[in-house]
Order: sequence, then structure tokens, then C-alpha cells
Amino acid sequence: MDKGELVDLISELSGDEHDWVDLKEDYHPGGYTEKKAEFIKDISSLANVISDQSQHYIIIGVNDFGDIVGIDEEQKEYPGGGPRHIASFDESDLQETISSNLSPAPNFSIETFDIDGCEVILLSVTPLAGAPCLVTKDLNDDSNNTFLNRGTVFVRKGSGKKIADADDLQRIIDDRLQKRRSEILDGVRKAIDLGPEFVSRLSEFVPQDADITVSTSPESELEVAQRLTRDPATNLDELLNEDIGQWLHRGDLINKKALYEYYSQSDELTLDSEAITFLTKSSIKSRFTGYYWMKNYSVEEIRQVLLDTPNKYHQLKTVAKLLMLVGDGEGIKELVKETPHDEETSGFKKPIQKSSNLLRNRARYLLKGNQYILTFDGWRREFDVASVDKEMILKLIPEVADKLETIQDDYDTGSKMRYGKKKQFENALFDLEVALCWRSFDD
Repeated sequence: MDKGELVDLISELSGDEHDWVDLKEDYHPGGYTEKKAEFIKDISSLANVISDQSQHYIIIGVNDFGDIVGIDEEQKEYPGGGPRHIASFDESDLQETISSNLSPAPNFSIETFDIDGCEVILLSVTPLAGAPCLVTKDLNDDSNNTFLNRGTVFVRKGSGKKIADADDLQRIIDDRLQKRRSEILDGVRKAIDLGPEFVSRLSEFVPQDADITVSTSPESELEVAQRLTRDPATNLDELLNEDIGQWLHRGDLINKKALYEYYSQSDELTLDSEAITFLTKSSIKSRFTGYYWMKNYSVEEIRQVLLDTPNKYHQLKTVAKLLMLVGDGEGIKELVKETPHDEETSGFKKPIQKSSNLLRNRARYLLKGNQYILTFDGWRREFDVASVDKEMILKLIPEVADKLETIQDDYDTGSKMRYGKKKQFENALFDLEVALCWRSFDD
């Protein structure tokens, strides 16, 4: 949705929300367990809405009368100790909350618009086409008060939300079956028209090493299967194969916790081009450059991996940063051409300009810090990211990721893990990848 479409939608609502739109003057999806639970309920209920819309929305900065009031600038900073406004969150953190608490986890994105001097946040949720979205685990606070129960399904009711009853679930299932019926029938007709003899002949033309097989079953039913050509060498490789299979089939990238496991045990992985692309894109989704996976790639190979990144603003910005770091200004221009974002106003202009600067200046521009003192559970590392050598960086990245895996798990389960500790380690991992790229291209 662009700015004009958003303005038109707000004007159309005039304070009366559709089931697929939720207006909020303020929105605090974190800080307290109760607020986190409400956010999870909001996303779940919007994902389950029955509508003919391709996206459902939460619009923040608009009151119940449809008046645009905007977001206070101070809400973008979170000092801790109270409700946390959505403006202070990274999209990847909110995505992590959803993937950890809902299944199927709906895709969503966050965009910010300036409308007549007021900042408005648009949260877009992609409605699900299959099973209803449900809560995957209980959510309790430190006093053991329960705010979410495992197995609950939420739906919208007017401008609010409620726990789905049997009738609600039946309506969701009937609607999704109806929408897929024509698609299913079309597939059946094609299989009947082709017949098992044609399918059998078709399979003769599929190379033996291809990742698609076509065959017929003993009952003469059409069977099309996709397989991975990667041979797992370790148990972790088997998990990676499963994750890659989900990505190829549904477009699902992994969450942060799984990503950190792969970073921390990368020496156990078989990294062919398919695995490198998958892990890089998963890293970008979580706001890391993913250069660790592409450290042996040329600029041309890096561009090839990056240019088909999903058209989500924060992911495109991360891609632009890495292309800038490797000095590929033309790659950034090509990236912008394939998106609805304007080079002059969307934040891509500066990376294009800086891509011609000296490598060390490009790297220093991206670094979030310099001197790091990282401590966690008896583990301690101190380093200057601008001067640490390549060999040490390659040791530090798995170590930092290993600690981040535990930190992320504690954070997701609602422990008292401080957000500042998590952010410090995330910044360190980001900066270590930047430094690794710096050292690699400086060799």
C-alpha cells in the first residue's frame, strides 16, 4: 500500500473500522506481558478474518473518529520499565514474537508514512489460506498470571477480538475451502486430461539430478514431488535441509533462534549455493547482512543472491547496506528499480553515494559501535571491532551467536532478560559481519 492508498483508506473508514482494519491512536505491543499478549491476539485475529482483501491492517496514529493524530517522536525510544510503543521496535523482533507464539505464523510488515506532518505506522498482515492461526504456547508473567492459553484461536468481532467458538472455526474453514475449490478442481481436471500415460512419458524428460520428480502411483494418480539434492553430513544438516524445504515450498524463512544455531555451529553445515542463499536471506530478515555466509563470494555473486530479496522495506535497506559495503552502487540502483520505493526519498540515495567511498569509510559508516565488552553467564569477550583481525572475527561470530541463541530463548519465554543485553549482542554480530567484509575485501 502506498501513501495515497493509505490516506484514501483512512478517509473511507471515517471512524468505522472494517473487520480487516484496526485503528489505534497508540499501540504498545511490549513492555508488559499483558501488552505482548494483546499484540499476539491482534495479529492472530486479523490473520483469521474472512474477507476478499489480500492484506489486513493495523493503522497506528489514527483515533477512533478517523482523525490522523500521528506518533510522538519520544515514543521511538524505549528507556525500559513500562509499556513499549511499536515505534521503538525493530520489525524483526515483532516477527520473532509472532513466529514463537502463533502457528501458522502469518507474514506481516511495518511501514511508516508522513501524512501532513504526522507520522503514521501501517502494520500489514497477510491473511492465511490454510488452517486457522492459533496460539502455540501459554504466556505467563513473572507472577504466573496467564494471558494466553495454548491452542486458542482468536477472531475479529466488530472493532474488537474474541476467542473463536465452533461456529467461527467452521466459517473460517468453509471460506478457505471455497476459495481453494476452483484451484483444486482445476488441478484435478488437468491431471485427468493428461492421464497417467502422459505423466509417465513426461517424467522421462526430467533430469535425474533435478529437484522435481513426476510420477504416477499404483492408483494412476498424479504425483509431483520436490526433493533436495543436498546430502546431509550431520544432524544439523538434516535440520537445515528441512528448513530449506519449507522455504522452497512455502517461502518460510527461519526465526532468530534457529538462525543463531546455524551461525554458532556453521562448521557442521554443508554450505552449497542453495544453503548459502537461504541462510543469507534468513539473516537479512533478522536485520543482519548475512555476509558471513557469503564470505567467499565475489561482488557479482553477492549481487545475484541479494537482488531477489522480498519487497519489504527493512530487508531492502539491509541489502542496500551490504551492496554499499562491497562498493556495488549499480547493484543498489538495480535493487531500487525493482521496488516501489523512490531513490531520492526512501533512504537509498545515501548508500548509492557512499558506495564510491573508500572501503574503510564505508565500513565505519555502517558500524553500530566500536569497543565491545560482551558478558553473559560467565563468558566474556572484549574487542575493538574496527581493528580485530579476520581470523578472530571468524571465531567471534559463532561464539556471539551461541550466546544470542540462549538470550533470544530467554527473551521469547518472557524472562527478565533485559532488552539492552539482547540488543548489545545483536549489534556486535552485525558489526562483526561488517568487519569481516571489510577485512575480506581489504586483503
